[in-house]
Amino acid sequence: MYWAADAEHGGWVQSVPFVLQMVSVPNVGNPTGGQLPQSYGMQSAEPRLSYPSDTIVLAAGQYREIRPMVHPGLLAAGGCRFHVEPAELPAGLQLDPLTGIIWGAPAPQTESGVDAKYQHFNVHLEGPLGGASTQIALKVVNFQPQDFQVSHVSQLDNNKYMVIVETSKPKK
Repeated sequence: MYWAADAEHGGWVQSVPFVLQMVSVPNVGNPTGGQLPQSYGMQSAEPRLSYPSDTIVLAAGQYREIRPMVHPGLLAAGGCRFHVEPAELPAGLQLDPLTGIIWGAPAPQTESGVDAKYQHFNVHLEGPLGGASTQIALKVVNFQPQDFQVSHVSQLDNNKYMVIVETSKPKK
């Protein structure tokens, strides 16, 4: 514990304790040329931008929001923008350029639900304190009754259930 200095005598006063705390201070001017200052505590091993999963399955026609997890250091100065490459998400889905949320009700794909393929995307975040990117794969499944069968249902909690759905190749 440190003791405050007695301004009148230039010495240390033993009766008035204070605590010295080291805190990170944001460098809003960003003299690092796009790199985040170490004061943000962003180590290279930490994901700066990610989604709940790298592979996401969406049901055609069902509204969904997929929220990104962004390191607070990237958002500290504001003015951040998100974009996706390729720019065309599956029909019915959009990327909010201010929040990074992928949202909408995806349209049914031309392929059957069982045979649908993952589409790969790069989501980028750019802002005054630097940028980050992540890769995600989206698959839109068009549930058809003949392609799927519920094999198990368990109640986990009040109004919360686990449902196991088995797929089968459509018969030709």
